[in-house]
Amino acid sequence: KAKLASTDLIIVPLGATETYGHHLAMGTETYVADYVGSELGTRLDCLVTPSIPVTCSGLLDPFPGNLYAYPPVLKAYLKDICDRMVAWGIKRIFFLNIHGPNLGLLDELSREYMQQGIRCAQVDFWRMMIKLVPDLLKGEAPHAYGHASEMGVAVALAVKPELVFRERFNTWIPNTPL
Repeated sequence: KAKLASTDLIIVPLGATETYGHHLAMGTETYVADYVGSELGTRLDCLVTPSIPVTCSGLLDPFPGNLYAYPPVLKAYLKDICDRMVAWGIKRIFFLNIHGPNLGLLDELSREYMQQGIRCAQVDFWRMMIKLVPDLLKGEAPHAYGHASEMGVAVALAVKPELVFRERFNTWIPNTPL
């Protein structure tokens, strides 16, 4: 209640719980969302929801441990969360999206809120990182930026090193395009 008196901004971090190979912990994107959301919230002095660990990752559904929500279900869940915040006085919502396949439903939800006068924005974290770090990675694009690849490992090491199992590293670049 005290924080609502000083801000009308909330950050909603969205991660994912899916398999990343033998060298990264399952749920790495949710840990990244937790870290980045917390850092942003502190720097902007605003509210941050707990990270949403289940997102639109249906392509990985065949792999054990992948938690997937159908886009309409995830959108309804996010809307319920954000509706509570709007009812309490939030006028700005920032979706910190750490999982690309959520983009469409976040666009839809943002448009709905903007029609109500609520300002919304989102960032596609991994696409933003691709623009920021190409000169720091050794591998060639797009392999250095792929799922659980060099960039993902670097971010995991920076955020929470225990997510990375270094003894399982294997440098391998596919011969075929992604």
